[in-house]
Amino acid sequence: MSTTSFADLFAEAEKHDTYWKERVILEFTTDLYQAMQRKKLTKKEFAELLGVSPPQVSKIFRGEGNFTVESMVRWANALDCQIKVHVGPKDKSVRICDASDGSCCHVSNAASDWTLYQTPLDTQPEVPLTYQSQVSHLDDAQRFAA
Repeated sequence: MSTTSFADLFAEAEKHDTYWKERVILEFTTDLYQAMQRKKLTKKEFAELLGVSPPQVSKIFRGEGNFTVESMVRWANALDCQIKVHVGPKDKSVRICDASDGSCCHVSNAASDWTLYQTPLDTQPEVPLTYQSQVSHLDDAQRFAA
């Protein structure tokens, strides 16, 4: 009987579009939930803003909603937010900054390995606003196996 490591299984999963689709949903729902928390809204209040039932909001946050661009825009608009889409290499990290408050987050190629920090936008950032090689973070397989 052959034993397959978790890293091997994870590498195999990354070859499939379903993995990347679910990852986008996870990142989107994480951002949506954080926006809801910044507004100090409960799921019930968010549901009222959307005109849906609280169980439907729970379904969204479980990743089971109707994730079309139209529905995602509607959900973001309800929180007075916008959606930005970025396409980049799978093996690189990016840094996203919000000019409204100077907050930045380092988005690695690991789905939930984000670091949020404040930096004045008129100073030299500690990480250039370009793709950065993923050298200091564990990859998804290593992180989940740890």
